[in-house]
Amino acid sequence: MPKIALILVIGYSLLTSCLVFKNAEKTEIENSGKSFSEIDLEKIEDKNITKQNFFISKADIEITGSEGTQKGLLNLKYIFPGEYLLSLKSRTGIEVARIYISRDTVLVNDRINRRLYYGSNEDLFKKYGLDQSIIPILFGDFVPDDYINEKFEVCMNGTLEKESNVGGTKIHYILDCKRLKVVSAVAQGEEMGEPIKLNFSGFKKVEKTLIPGVIEIRSIRKINRISLKIRKLEYPWEGSINFVPGLKYDAIPLK
Repeated sequence: MPKIALILVIGYSLLTSCLVFKNAEKTEIENSGKSFSEIDLEKIEDKNITKQNFFISKADIEITGSEGTQKGLLNLKYIFPGEYLLSLKSRTGIEVARIYISRDTVLVNDRINRRLYYGSNEDLFKKYGLDQSIIPILFGDFVPDDYINEKFEVCMNGTLEKESNVGGTKIHYILDCKRLKVVSAVAQGEEMGEPIKLNFSGFKKVEKTLIPGVIEIRSIRKINRISLKIRKLEYPWEGSINFVPGLKYDAIPLK
């Protein structure tokens, strides 16, 4: 089921000069290089994109694996506090898969093979080492432990390294103290195999937060690299999610 892994580990290292965000400033936020001695972790968490609903209506996606490189299109709807509806299409616009993820449910319409995969987050974790709780990290969000020992942390040369444990997965963050955003992260867990490496760039200011326009994810099972270039995003977004199972599709458990 490489399509599920593809969607869940959205990554991207393409250029961002053509990014167009609804209600977004056109100038990229630059890092002045100024050193900061202290950072408020709560302010970083407040800038998480998953704090509000959003809709990525257009994004280019590219996957590189042992069988070569594939390119396609992706859109994603998110409803706070944790519902996702993703559509993966070919470059010609034909939908390949539609995926719904909530805190307790995973549903996948495989349009090509006319199959409906279903399961739980536990099934997803067993198969890929990822579950719903870690998805915000794939968008560059900072997800701390349930309890933060220190509200303030000391930055060195404008950056801060911080670790947390999310759903049994150890996350090592590098935070930009100027932007108050995660610029890279490494996720490691027993079910993952190799650590998953994430890089975030091409930040754009939307409302009061910064959103990465370019994300790159490396080393997810048989996938070497996933890259995503977001072209249009609405944030915050007012809408709803509706997943319709494929008519007369074969129902297959996700195990």
